[in-house]
Amino acid sequence: MDKELFFVNEELCELFTGNQGSVNSIPVPDLYSSHEEADSRIILHCMYASQPPTTERVIVRSPDSGVFLLLLSFSDAISKPLIFDISSGTNRRQLNITDLAATMPKGLRDAIIGLHAFTDCDSTSCFAGKGKLKALNFKMLQGDQDHQDIFSRIGTLETISGQDMQVIETLFANYMKNHLVPVLTKSDMIKSDNVPRARKVFFQIQRE
Repeated sequence: MDKELFFVNEELCELFTGNQGSVNSIPVPDLYSSHEEADSRIILHCMYASQPPTTERVIVRSPDSGVFLLLLSFSDAISKPLIFDISSGTNRRQLNITDLAATMPKGLRDAIIGLHAFTDCDSTSCFAGKGKLKALNFKMLQGDQDHQDIFSRIGTLETISGQDMQVIETLFANYMKNHLVPVLTKSDMIKSDNVPRARKVFFQIQRE
């Protein structure tokens, strides 16, 4: 039986095929990408895998909630049924992302990208311990169209307006106030409401 393996090396991607003991490799320009985050590159591979006649469905196996949110947001761009496998050991569990996305309002799915970018897309989450999935229970994403619009803009625009920033700061300040969790420091355990305000750190991350 023929086997295929896609191997990503920085910006490049190669397809390795095996048949009767021999291995061949060919470049796959459609999967070349300069984007460094694996979470987002998974979407590109899903879109490629869903092209006919490759498969009847696309299965992504990952424990990462960020991958789950991205799959929900981009499910419309993937032409085959999309399955998210979060199995662990003998505990088998799969979620049908295509069906789940179909039950969600479009505004909520659009806002997910902004939520992903704001809470953790290329760095350690500025709301460590809170989690993206828990954030989806916010009224701001489930029942408030204005808040959905704000996070949709965060996901599509390069800059955030001062007005939107004020609204978001208030939302997350209230959330942190009502959902205190211990924060482990080198010397002791402190509560997150005692941590100094660090807004500039969240939005001025610079890479070496």
